[in-house]
Amino acid sequence: MNKIVFNADYSILDSNGEEGLPHMMELSTPALTDDGWLADNTISITYDPVDESATIKLTDEYYEAAGTTYANDILDRGHFVTFSSKIVNGKPKLIFHEAKSKPEGSGLSNVDFKKQMTYFDDVLKDKIEEYFDKIIKDIEKYFDTLECPIREWD
Repeated sequence: MNKIVFNADYSILDSNGEEGLPHMMELSTPALTDDGWLADNTISITYDPVDESATIKLTDEYYEAAGTTYANDILDRGHFVTFSSKIVNGKPKLIFHEAKSKPEGSGLSNVDFKKQMTYFDDVLKDKIEEYFDKIIKDIEKYFDTLECPIREWD
């Protein structure tokens, strides 16, 4: 079973507006599991105590873009779907950017690629959105324990 994971780290701006070294955040939300898809992403939060806001950035362990891929492909580390985020109703939400055609170097046939992308759209996308929403709530609770309430997301 493969895992689709979002880890989280954070830094808190100092009085000069400088960002310190990031700290890992312990999240209580377990990783998603899937037979065919995997991901290892990081949610980086920069907290500004002046206006109690949190800026979010998504990355992959190896790339500047977060995403997920079909694990049973010969791609070394490419994404079939990348993620970005935007603030909707005051909370970060995932935006999915799906490959329109089979990535170069993919060992999947066109039929298998379409099959996996249909599975992603029909099954996995909703699960990842729910998982991300739970993690955002988990992050907000974590910051509350630090006595750094998040009043606004950017």
